[in-house]
Amino acid sequence: MKHTQERISNVIKKIKFTFNYGDEVFVGYSDGTRWNGWDNISVTEDVHNEIENYFDNDADCEMEIKKGENGLYSYGYGFTTSIIKEG
Repeated sequence: MKHTQERISNVIKKIKFTFNYGDEVFVGYSDGTRWNGWDNISVTEDVHNEIENYFDNDADCEMEIKKGENGLYSYGYGFTTSIIKEG
């Protein structure tokens, strides 16, 4: 895990974010890019599991997100994520 954190800290910033300005706040990473007005966010496996649990009660939400080569799960390029705090 330490190796992954060192690798990603050189490229992206740690942030706190929500989905569609919701009330649940998650910790993730951003490279500063956006898609269609929404922030491109990546998260660790633990946070990915928290997000899956958060959306478990939403019958309209189906997610199939796989771990990327950098060891993170991407919620960019299509998810309605908004950074609320850097660091």
